[in-house]
Amino acid sequence: MRFASALVLCRANLCRSPLGAALLQRRLPAMEIQSAGLSAVREGEAAPAEVQALARGAGLELSAHRARVATPEMIANHDLVLVMSASQRQAVSELAPFATGKTLLFAHWLDGIDIPDPYRKSLDAHRQVFVMLSDAADAWHRRLAP
Repeated sequence: MRFASALVLCRANLCRSPLGAALLQRRLPAMEIQSAGLSAVREGEAAPAEVQALARGAGLELSAHRARVATPEMIANHDLVLVMSASQRQAVSELAPFATGKTLLFAHWLDGIDIPDPYRKSLDAHRQVFVMLSDAADAWHRRLAP
């Protein structure tokens, strides 16, 4: 199956989803990949310094990223919706019931594990999440690359 676009979601669109989207975009450059959050708490905020530093270390740039909230329209405009946890998958089905079938865990191919939120946690916690996101992006690449 071919997907033209993917929306990567996490809670606040600060740590996991912008980094996951950037990692996935690098691996799947032909796809349109965006990110958003399921909560309005931090709308307009930049990714934390730790996330930006990890991104730069991997050759990715997140300095222009600003958190935004997912809408049903945004979800409808993407072929695939990737979330960080089972509870977020449930939240998407409540926000956009039509999207339940196209909403999967970002770590779907890694035994469907939840990717924990590193926000306001140690640099080591951020590094661990980065590795999980990177591994999951690699797994999506293996399944979706032409």
